[in-house]
Amino acid sequence: GATGSGAGLERITPQDFTRNSKLTRDVMAKFLCRALNVVSSQMKNLLEMESEFESEICQALGTSKQLIEEAEAVKAKSAVELVDLQREVLNLQRELLAEKNRQIDELKASVVESVGDTVKAEIKSYSAAVQQSVQTQQKSVNLKTVVRKVVEEQDRSKSFMVFGLKEEKNENLHNKIESMLSELNQKPRIAVCRVGLGGMDSGEMKSRPVKVTVDSSPAVTEILTRAKLLKSSDQYTRVFLCPDRSPQQREERKNLVVELRRRVTAQPDKRHLIRRGAVVTLDLKEIESEYETEICQAIDESKKLTEEVEAVKAKSAVEVVDLQREVLDLQRELLTEKNRQLDELKATVVKSVESVGDTEAFNVF
Repeated sequence: GATGSGAGLERITPQDFTRNSKLTRDVMAKFLCRALNVVSSQMKNLLEMESEFESEICQALGTSKQLIEEAEAVKAKSAVELVDLQREVLNLQRELLAEKNRQIDELKASVVESVGDTVKAEIKSYSAAVQQSVQTQQKSVNLKTVVRKVVEEQDRSKSFMVFGLKEEKNENLHNKIESMLSELNQKPRIAVCRVGLGGMDSGEMKSRPVKVTVDSSPAVTEILTRAKLLKSSDQYTRVFLCPDRSPQQREERKNLVVELRRRVTAQPDKRHLIRRGAVVTLDLKEIESEYETEICQAIDESKKLTEEVEAVKAKSAVEVVDLQREVLDLQRELLTEKNRQLDELKATVVKSVESVGDTEAFNVF
């Protein structure tokens, strides 16, 4: 039979083991069943843990793929945005190179110098009248005329003329002009009216020009500067804008245009333009030299933008590689931790089996 202390095991003899063979087989069978149950339970736990480990590894791989895709998307988006910005800068530079001289000179001639010329002419007339001892009343009238013309010129600097805008019966002229100005990205407060004789009410089909008045001279300058954009509009291709000139200025402008056409016919190899109240002839070689200089500057700026784009691309690529390395390192750490946990679990199972075996053997004897 079994003893109640560890010392009893030392007194067991082969004869005792033979006499208790049946009891030993039953106990050993029971011990083996318990051991198998323990092993089966621990193997089930191992399978469950392996399944959890596989799920976590799959999630980690999925997360790493998502991070890589997001990094690639950010890199592609930044490259596209920089290329679009470069194109906008180049387009703006082309426009500035094409319109630079004409915008500045014509606007100065139409707004500032027209007023100055009128004042100078009238003051000279007034001085001549004083020198010739004209009557006091006549001098007063001349001075009033000068002041009135100066005020008129100042008022004209706040308005401009629109030609080629189709005239219709019962038209809403205010809305028409606002729609046209919206093409130029301008929304000033305006007052509008058709000027001249004729029109739809008189039965004539010719469209009269429109006089548009705004709050300030700078607003007129900005609108006239953007007027070239109407050429690219399907609705306003044949509409053009110009400053509001006095009859004398219109006559002078007409003579200048005649002279400009004559020079263009006589000297087609040169560039002719109206600048500061006179027809100016420019050498095309000088113009080409100036444009080449400006184009070189634009090219240098575009190269600088290209280098910045490449730097951003390189930086994005480095960040993606670093991110991939971090993901791989994380995966290695997860695998190492799972292996450690498996080893600990195996050691626990072995100890449990050995403990059960020692206990059953002790109980048998």
